[in-house]
Formats: sequence, structure tokens, C-alpha cells
Amino acid sequence: MEYGAMFKFLLLCISIFISLTACSSQAAMDPTHSPSPAVSPTPTPPQPGDTRVDEHGLEQVWVPAGSFLMGTGASEIEALQAQDPPPPGWVAGEFASEQPPHQVRLSRGYWIDKVEVTNQAFQAFVAAGGYTTRTYWSDAGWEWLSRQIVDQLPRFCLANALPEHPVACVTWYEAEAYAAWRGGRLPTEAEWEFAARGPDSRLYPWGNEFDPARCNLLRSTGLQPVGKIGRAHV
Repeated sequence: MEYGAMFKFLLLCISIFISLTACSSQAAMDPTHSPSPAVSPTPTPPQPGDTRVDEHGLEQVWVPAGSFLMGTGASEIEALQAQDPPPPGWVAGEFASEQPPHQVRLSRGYWIDKVEVTNQAFQAFVAAGGYTTRTYWSDAGWEWLSRQIVDQLPRFCLANALPEHPVACVTWYEAEAYAAWRGGRLPTEAEWEFAARGPDSRLYPWGNEFDPARCNLLRSTGLQPVGKIGRAHV
């Protein structure tokens, strides 16, 4: 949020006007005097939570530099395992890699997509020649792509997936190429987690208590059902 932005802008305009007027008056008195060029105002830096729409029409959120506690402690893991229903096996299998919690400092702010990449957004990459344009792909990604049947990519693996649903079953290489096509890159694990947890290291984006009305998971209560899938990828 820009507090008093209009007032600051008016002051800036007035000061520039006075400066130009003074230069003009001095020039009238001294024909050999060259007026100084006008100085452009310094752009206001984005603030936490500011949004923008990129050239592909997708909304992004500004995450500033900051520190947070990354990872999950033993007591938090125990509480997660005690939930009903318990975490799926593929989630529980990752708990070990979340330990120990440690302080992480991100020294630079960044823009990150507000929502996950949808099927519709990814199809725009496909339609733009994403799978046939070498510049979008890393060396390892291009080598992987050379072994695929391009006309069958991306691989669809979810029944009843709609255009606004998150795209699923794409590889790291495909995601990396998509990000390059968008003019960016994939976020690091720390950047993604900081964007989700914030500087106070919340367990969930909304706080430290699980709320089934705030996410589209098994037994959620607040969102629309996702066809026959039962849950969306989050």
C-alpha cells in the first residue's frame, strides 16, 4: 500500500515545476547557460502483497526479502500424523527431509504467481511452440525432450480436469521450460515456502490451525467438489 502517494506525487510535480521555471529564468538572463535535464522520479518499490498482471494475463504477488523458519519440527510432525485423516503416505514419507527447522534469509524480493499454473495457462505455452522452441529448455531438459513423443505432451493423468484446474503430471523439465517462456524461473524451495508461510513461519498460509474451509483437500468443507477427482493438487 502506498500511504500518501498522491500527496508525494503532487509535491514532486511542484518541485520539478519550480526547478524548470528557475532554469528557464536563468537561461533568459544567461544565453550561454544550458538547462539541466529533468530528473525522472524514482519508482515506488512494490510492497508486501502488492499484485500485478504479467504480459500473459496472469496475476502475481510481490514477496519482499525477509527471514523465516524453514522446515518442520518433530512436535509439528507428530501433530500432523495424529490428524484425522492422517497425511497420505507420500506426504508422510517427506517428513524426514523437513527436519530440522532452520532460519533462512532471502536477501531479494520476488514476484510469484498468485495461484498454481492451470491447464489453460500451460496450454498457452504449448500453443506458442513451447515444446519445439529450444531456447526455453535447459540442456538436460532438451535431452529429455528428445526421447519423448512431443505430440503426446503434456501427459494428462487426471479425469475430468478442467481448464482452471492446476496442471498435473508435468515433469520438472516441462515446468522449467514453461517458466522460461513466461520470462521467469521456477521458485526455489525456500522462496516457495516463504511465500506460503510468511515471516512468522505459520504452519498454514492463514495461521497455525488447520481449517478445512480454506483448502481443497479430502474432507474440505468450504470449496466446490472437483468432479470425480475428490481433491485438487495443492
